[in-house]
Amino acid sequence: MVTLRVVAGVAVVAISIMAPASGAGAESLRVDFTGALFAQAPPDGSEAALQTATAGPKPKFGEKDSWRWMLQVGGAFEVRDSDNRFMLLGGGVSYFITDDLSLDLELNGMYFDQNGDDAFGVNIALLLRWHFVARDTWSIYLDGGAGVLETTRKVPGSSPQEPDGGSRFNFTPQAGGGFTLALDEHTRFFAGIRWYHISNAQLFEDNPGRDHIYLYAGVSLPF
Repeated sequence: MVTLRVVAGVAVVAISIMAPASGAGAESLRVDFTGALFAQAPPDGSEAALQTATAGPKPKFGEKDSWRWMLQVGGAFEVRDSDNRFMLLGGGVSYFITDDLSLDLELNGMYFDQNGDDAFGVNIALLLRWHFVARDTWSIYLDGGAGVLETTRKVPGSSPQEPDGGSRFNFTPQAGGGFTLALDEHTRFFAGIRWYHISNAQLFEDNPGRDHIYLYAGVSLPF
């Protein structure tokens, strides 16, 4: 026997199989299979009610144990010589280890327009970001961390002051702050400014290092 019924806006099929008795006094065996086939729109046509029936709500921005992914773009100039610049395009993930405090892992592609040979690079960075002012639709944060950078040419490049330049492998300590702004229920725009340092921490003979003012912006969304 097959029956169809609607429970809380969900169409449910119930299938009952009756096995005949095999002997005198034996009881029949009944096996039931029930499954949800599809969610139908509630009588009032409310999309919100339908979403509640089929999926749970997304976590609130900044909620503990929530995850977000992000895309970003930025640019920087060296403090001592503005002719040394870099541009950045990348993305990453954020995990809120507690309310309004996230651990951010970034993967960025970089281009260095500099004295000497220009260079391309890949940067991986780990940052801690604290939204010390957190409201429903906006926040202000401080962040900081460090990463590693591998480039196709030496960074910094060669110059009259540093004829040998820097190195192809460097570290990238950085710190700064910024803000987020809700674009809709789930999407956040963010922008900020950081001090961004590049050097090899004396791993190589030459370590001229560079300090930058870094400006960036992007969007983040929940998983």
